[in-house]
Amino acid sequence: RITVPFWREADVEEPVDFVEEIARIQGYTAIPIEPIRGAIPLARRDSLFAWERDTKILLKDMGWTEVMNYSLVSGATLGKAGYDLSSAIKINNPLSSEFEYLRTRLLPGICESLAENEQKKDVVRLFELGKIYIPRSLTDLPDERFSLVGAIMRKGSTEELFREAKGVLERLSRLWFASSDALTFRPAVQAQYAKDKQTADVYLGEELVGFVGPAKRTLLQAFDIKTPTVLFHVDFEKILPLMTKAITFIPL
Repeated sequence: RITVPFWREADVEEPVDFVEEIARIQGYTAIPIEPIRGAIPLARRDSLFAWERDTKILLKDMGWTEVMNYSLVSGATLGKAGYDLSSAIKINNPLSSEFEYLRTRLLPGICESLAENEQKKDVVRLFELGKIYIPRSLTDLPDERFSLVGAIMRKGSTEELFREAKGVLERLSRLWFASSDALTFRPAVQAQYAKDKQTADVYLGEELVGFVGPAKRTLLQAFDIKTPTVLFHVDFEKILPLMTKAITFIPL
């Protein structure tokens, strides 16, 4: 049994503290030295981190600028983008009204970044690859999904901007799947944020994974953007399990 003096009660509370006292008094050099034992853990490649890094590097090499917006947004920002606030997750104790909801899309943040840079540059190419938060139920944690959004803004024809944005997706397709034909483009059936007749839905096989097209006038007006803009979106989480660097061969 050990009694701790009252002047040491604050720092000798557990058996390990007493062991440390003995080691200090006897001398740390009296403790036998033994080599570390056990198997060395092998580092595992995080596929999500690797693809996220490679995607960002490629886009930056092509002249696009990465933005990193807050995951918390205001109800006004979501409203301007046409989102229903009842389908977003509201914070119980937000720091301010600017950080009241978890973002359900990256699009509002990109639009705000476009509005801030419209008067500063003749051509603006922005992208963001980050998480969005989809509510499951009142008791479950949200579904955190990685999403990729890009926007190019320049005076002139939206057709030229569309071709450039489509070309970016084709180049990303070669990075993700070793083939530019892996992602295919079909006329959009119903585009929520882009013009229906000028927008293409992006498919991987038979699965819809995104879109590319000129932003709707109502969306641009909501964020006070006057310059023609083309947007693209890819559900990064959905295509991630199918990404591969393996080169495949088919007979001639």
